[in-house]
Amino acid sequence: MLSFKKKANKPFSNYTCEYYLNNALRYLLKEEKPNTDAIFEICYCLMQADGNIFDDVKRTLTENGITPPMRHSN
Repeated sequence: MLSFKKKANKPFSNYTCEYYLNNALRYLLKEEKPNTDAIFEICYCLMQADGNIFDDVKRTLTENGITPPMRHSN
């Protein structure tokens, strides 16, 4: 059974989904051959929610030759 623990004893609202999605990107990027489809989906989700891809994740994306979708200005 899955167990969910609070991060640093903070309520969910203080540990936003942006952090969880960036953590998911970090895990995906640790793989020998990262799943680029999943990475693009997460990046797109962050973009649509006006979230950010954190600098360390951007660096790792670049090092792996992955260019996530970019935010379009209206």
